[in-house]
Amino acid sequence: MSEKYLKLLSDLRNKEWLRAKMKTKSGHLEIIQSVNTVVSKSTDPKVFTTGMTVCRKLGEVEMAKNIERKMKQNNVDHDVFSLTALMHIYASEGDVINTRKAFQMCKRMTKPFRGSNHEYRNPHTFSALITSYVKANDLEGAIDAYHEAVDTLRRPTIDLIDDVLWAFTSFKDAHKFVMSETHTHRLTPTEQTCRALLHSCIYDGDESGMEQVRRHMQSEGFPETMRIKSMLMAIHRRAGNPILALQIFKDVKKPSPYVIKEFIKNCAFIPNTDLVVSARQYYDSAMKEPTGITTSLTMAMVDLYTANNMLDEARTLSQQTGIPRIKLRSI
Repeated sequence: MSEKYLKLLSDLRNKEWLRAKMKTKSGHLEIIQSVNTVVSKSTDPKVFTTGMTVCRKLGEVEMAKNIERKMKQNNVDHDVFSLTALMHIYASEGDVINTRKAFQMCKRMTKPFRGSNHEYRNPHTFSALITSYVKANDLEGAIDAYHEAVDTLRRPTIDLIDDVLWAFTSFKDAHKFVMSETHTHRLTPTEQTCRALLHSCIYDGDESGMEQVRRHMQSEGFPETMRIKSMLMAIHRRAGNPILALQIFKDVKKPSPYVIKEFIKNCAFIPNTDLVVSARQYYDSAMKEPTGITTSLTMAMVDLYTANNMLDEARTLSQQTGIPRIKLRSI
């Protein structure tokens, strides 16, 4: 393989490179071109796995399916990694039937995998299976799949717990279920687990659950990053305590766009002209940075204007940014 080819493949497996490229339309197209290049010159299932995984992250589900079809055309056999990638593709659409089919193919494989007796005992295959039920809005099926994973793995890993939590976040009391499972199986929540738990607390506005997670983070020495602070503010907002959210914001020296968005959203619950002026200044500064949340930032600012009966300013902002009126919920 040429150095150029290996460089493309290395870039596609680099999370930081992908994250940076996905922020722009040109970067998005560059990733697609790179995927097409590496897949067209390979018969290695791991390369096809990379291609399918990257396409799923881009939201290019049909392209990911085409890569799997190309595997069949080239008589490339699946391994557990490519099957797991395929499961995640079907799972993202809530296609339980095809996810199950790929899962059964994994079960028929007998090569050792990380000390397990069967290769399909990979927590990530179960994660994809669980996600398919969640996307199909079948919580009962998702929980049954989780218990199937526990029975097969004998003891869930913290990675599986993390994956389950991210999948369950849209369901009420998801974090309580996961915290109970973590305690039952004597697993120590990782930094990623804590982020997922906080994300789940947002849906329920569970401030007590939030404080429990924060205490664990402090005991483990996990930092409260900007993303964490934005989650804390969102939980207070959903709980109806915007004042507490603003107190968190007050202690942030250089707020990120996500924190600024939460600041603006919380200000909408406290009619105050001075807060509107301050929020607009932070909004303008956030819009100068490369970020993927410009639309949601603008929608938050429009809602703030509307909450303070400043409809002319709201309409002017929507016209300046070119956001369709249909997305402006408050006008």
